[in-house]
Amino acid sequence: MTEFKAIDPGTRVIGQAIQPFVAAFPAELADVGSKILEKHGIHNVNPEDYYPQQAFLNAMKEIHDT
Repeated sequence: MTEFKAIDPGTRVIGQAIQPFVAAFPAELADVGSKILEKHGIHNVNPEDYYPQQAFLNAMKEIHDT
């Protein structure tokens, strides 16, 4: 079973690392991926901003499970 858990709950990830993940979605699934990220509090990703890593991992898990 794949685990999606940050080592430290305070860990943050830079938007620059999230953007390629978002860009990797095929065009027909881009809205689905964006909606899942938004559901976990990640929207309008700015490459210079930082986001909670656990929120990103939670979104990744939901996408994985979907």
